[in-house]
Amino acid sequence: MRAIFIIFLSIQFISPSAVSQYILEGKNIKATFNPGGDLFVDPVTFLPGFEVPKNSGLYTIYAGQFWIGGIDSATSNLTVSAQTYRQTITSWYPGPNSIIHTGFYDSVFFASQSQVTQHLANYQTPGYQSPQNFYSWPAMGIVPNGEPNRLAPFVDLDSDGFYNPQNGDHPRVIGSESAYMIFNDVRDTINPQGNPCCLGLDVHLFTYDLSYVNQDLENTLFLNYKVVNRSNRNYKDIYFGLWIDPDIGNWQDDYIGCDTVSNTFFAYNADNDDEGGSGYGSNPPAQGVVYLSHPLSAFISYDNNSDSVSGIPQTDQEFYNYMSGKWKDGSNVTFGGDGKDPLNPVTTFIYSGNGWTEEAVGNGAGDRRMLGTVGPMDLEAGDSVCLDLAMIYFRNSSQSNLLNRDSLVRLAKKVQDFYDSQTLSCFDPFPIPLVMALEENGSRLEVYPNPATDRVFIRSSLGKKILGAELHDLQGKSVKNLKITEQGLDLTVDVSGIQKGLYLLQIETKEGSFVKKISKR
Repeated sequence: MRAIFIIFLSIQFISPSAVSQYILEGKNIKATFNPGGDLFVDPVTFLPGFEVPKNSGLYTIYAGQFWIGGIDSATSNLTVSAQTYRQTITSWYPGPNSIIHTGFYDSVFFASQSQVTQHLANYQTPGYQSPQNFYSWPAMGIVPNGEPNRLAPFVDLDSDGFYNPQNGDHPRVIGSESAYMIFNDVRDTINPQGNPCCLGLDVHLFTYDLSYVNQDLENTLFLNYKVVNRSNRNYKDIYFGLWIDPDIGNWQDDYIGCDTVSNTFFAYNADNDDEGGSGYGSNPPAQGVVYLSHPLSAFISYDNNSDSVSGIPQTDQEFYNYMSGKWKDGSNVTFGGDGKDPLNPVTTFIYSGNGWTEEAVGNGAGDRRMLGTVGPMDLEAGDSVCLDLAMIYFRNSSQSNLLNRDSLVRLAKKVQDFYDSQTLSCFDPFPIPLVMALEENGSRLEVYPNPATDRVFIRSSLGKKILGAELHDLQGKSVKNLKITEQGLDLTVDVSGIQKGLYLLQIETKEGSFVKKISKR
């Protein structure tokens, strides 16, 4: 039985559909993703991989990684899974927690909306072959190997509970393209500090681009983390964090800060000239991270040195101190100055504005590291936590470095408003593919009345022929599908027989798919 099982896995592993590294491209961003959850840095060349504008040769982030730490409720032991560049500490390993590590998950899995459109149009055609990456999409784990039954998000078109591309099933794709990685913290038994290695977690990372949906999202990349406690232990005082090594062009002249109102932390250039061959030049940009599903509970920055208070963390306790908004040695962060004056008020947010910024303090520019966290919370055996974040960039080439930073914060609020307007679960974001905005680039479609009672009218005012429309509920289930044989500029959708509530109307034209939220009353 095991021999047959291993052969099956090896066939998956050699599939060309999953790659050891994947570069996701949006309208203006190219971002590198690696197995094991390593963000943006190229693990072979050690070059940065968050390029914006794309094809410019300019980068705002060198590397990023997911951190988590908490207390075992039964033993009161602290356990942390956190790493930076894997030089000394490795916490995350590709794939789910399983009996046998096959190498199949040492990959990034990906799919595009154009593939989905082609697949749905042709999967019933005799002789049609689904894209190879659809067959290798890790939708369902191999249970005898200790893997979970469900892994990567997919659309179960025939609703049979299984993933069968030949029946029209396909990877979940949000926007123009999506990528999926899964990693765990249990493959080794002892970490470098000699403590129990791990919390027993699987982490699913699903990333997607919506730059064609809304112009405010052209410089935005979404990250969806799902954390599953697959151990038999309950944890308390858990903190989740995203660690970022920002390099705004030239890596030696950065500042950092945060905005607690928009749940954003960011990096920006210390002066108005980002010098050198890798620099952005005059009026350099700002780069930020927004927590969309949870309020930011702490933001800390540390220096690339061995300082006992604000240097590189080495032990579990030091990592956890940073995650909980304290200094490396466990002392409190205080408001004002360098954040270390015990006479000042205690805070968990370094350089949070209101007159407290790096330029106001007069800090020297440098090579910063930054960490934004959410928590504390409980994570019991078998429980899951979902976190939605967005990577955002802003540059107006006629604005100064500080004005670009302030504009980044305003952009964060717009991205948050967009996310909140979806009214969807973090565990199931955007249940149907959002491909374009209704009024994007002059492709205007009128949908009225909204709210509606009996009928919804769709009118194309710029000659875009309508091919059909489909109405979905907020869980992504199709409620009404209209396929028309005669293409026209108008279409009527009868909604008299559906229940009151919110729906998503997907309109198909030759130019692409358009989505509008409507209300039935």
